[in-house]
Amino acid sequence: MTRSPPPPDPSLPRILCLHGGGTNGLVFRMQCRGLVAALKPHFRFVFAEGPFASDPHPAIVAVYGDCGPFRSWQRCRDDDPAVTADESADKIAAACRAAMEADDDDEHEGGTGPWVAVLGFSQGAKMAASLLWSQERLRREDEEDNAATTTGTSIRTKTTKAATATRPSLLADFKFGVLIAGSPPTVSLDTRVRAPIPRFSIDAQRSLLNLAEWPASSRGEHALRTTPTVHVHGVLDPGLARHRRLLAAYCAEGTTRLVEWQGDHRLPIKAPDVQAVADAVMEVARETGAILY
Repeated sequence: MTRSPPPPDPSLPRILCLHGGGTNGLVFRMQCRGLVAALKPHFRFVFAEGPFASDPHPAIVAVYGDCGPFRSWQRCRDDDPAVTADESADKIAAACRAAMEADDDDEHEGGTGPWVAVLGFSQGAKMAASLLWSQERLRREDEEDNAATTTGTSIRTKTTKAATATRPSLLADFKFGVLIAGSPPTVSLDTRVRAPIPRFSIDAQRSLLNLAEWPASSRGEHALRTTPTVHVHGVLDPGLARHRRLLAAYCAEGTTRLVEWQGDHRLPIKAPDVQAVADAVMEVARETGAILY
């Protein structure tokens, strides 16, 4: 886990940051330096480390090749020990919790503000969207169960509730997401969520960029319904069609903001592009109550 340099006010709201596949928290912090600088007066950024070992992504070797070890959010090496879907989901959630708890527990440089958002790039953006989606699903299921309990028609059995109650939550209620060059499908990352996984979503055991069939719209259980998201797309990115699909088919209409810039598969670094992203983040942060000024 790596952090941005401590801000003057440790009570600033915090954003959990998830790196791309084949990088790590340190590399991502350097890649995000422009955006962190633009938003530093308003937020504290905490950078998590993916749970799986990885070779470095080819795109970062020239600049960051000496910054290993490198990590991934899903199992990517064929010779690595196999994991079940639940084990993979638990590892991903545990990696996020580890970064958050480390920042909570640091007596000298730790933060005390609320966790308000999750930000990710590439594979990290897929994970960020999936955390928000899993958060929404679990909230809906809990509301359904609470309503059904009074009539004795709760969908979950007592045994299922007892088993899932032992699994720790993500320790936060994220208000919005920032998805930079993210691709679908959404991944089920909270093992307390009921099976089966909806069509057009996948379990955490698989790392997929392509499905045999894609949803025609964001109307369905596969998509975020209410959580606002900021999407950042480089129009020269070879994966642009996938990134646009994440916005159009996996996030409800009216909940998204889009920032496009003249670049490929990387983070914006030029001041006007960075400022456009920062402005979008500030807008959604104010609308969601993540910041109050």
